[in-house]
Amino acid sequence: MKKTRDWMAALAGVLLLSLTGCQLAETGAAQEGEGIFVGLFLTSECLVDSPLVEEDGRIYGQIEGTLTDETEDAHEDSIRCVFPGIEGIGFYQVAVRYGEEPLDYCMVPDQDGALQERDTAINIGRDGIDQEVAMQGTLIVSSEADRYPAYANKLYQRSDRELYLIPEESPLGAWHIPENDSVSQTYQETVTKDQEKRATTVELTITAIPPIEKVVWTQLDQNHHITARAEYAPEDIPDTLIPEASTTYMIVEHFHKEKTIPDTREIISPETDAITTLSLQTEGYYLAQDTEIRWEV
Repeated sequence: MKKTRDWMAALAGVLLLSLTGCQLAETGAAQEGEGIFVGLFLTSECLVDSPLVEEDGRIYGQIEGTLTDETEDAHEDSIRCVFPGIEGIGFYQVAVRYGEEPLDYCMVPDQDGALQERDTAINIGRDGIDQEVAMQGTLIVSSEADRYPAYANKLYQRSDRELYLIPEESPLGAWHIPENDSVSQTYQETVTKDQEKRATTVELTITAIPPIEKVVWTQLDQNHHITARAEYAPEDIPDTLIPEASTTYMIVEHFHKEKTIPDTREIISPETDAITTLSLQTEGYYLAQDTEIRWEV
């Protein structure tokens, strides 16, 4: 399905501002006998104060998770790492098994498309032994949000495929990122075991934009006359749109709070069968949502 992502281009200038924001780096190595770093689990609350107790030889500070839907009929879109009583956004590459056959490492989509991936790559070394995994993602938040998922808790996976996370004690950057600014952090870890090397790099960027107040869809015919027009609050955008029979193209505009001119504008042609808009969630971040366009044949 071809989707328009032009609003991401409109944020290109915003992402460039990350150079003036907080650019940090963190490097480490997994402990011997413990898991391999596979990604992040973002939460709005700090998990360090959770009632964690060392027992059964487990290291204090680990929170155990469960990999769901790891069955013969499982699909990558249905695989999630669940932590009882903890809400968050996952961004990770984990090893899964379908029935008796392993499916090595697969990218697990973040919940509901909150993280806008910029690049994800897996490089397999000679004889398939060495693996280099690189993930880049952007979380778009409201510059007026009181809180958003800024605690980037590290997620690890053991050789038995069980997962756990290490809580992060401080949030990534300040809670109130200046409007149209960004903060970024890169996490890197390499572990070698039984002559097999796994190197994981995760780059996370949080970008703040003004609140989106409304989205306007305008339909036009071949003479550029308006055939239909609709305004939506971001949370009320429909899942499907059927343009008028005389419509030959559409214009989609995003209006930020208290603005009379649009901040982004997209031209939608009949070759496009889905459009993407942003909807602000109660946790202070924006969710990318697709609307299917059913053009008249």
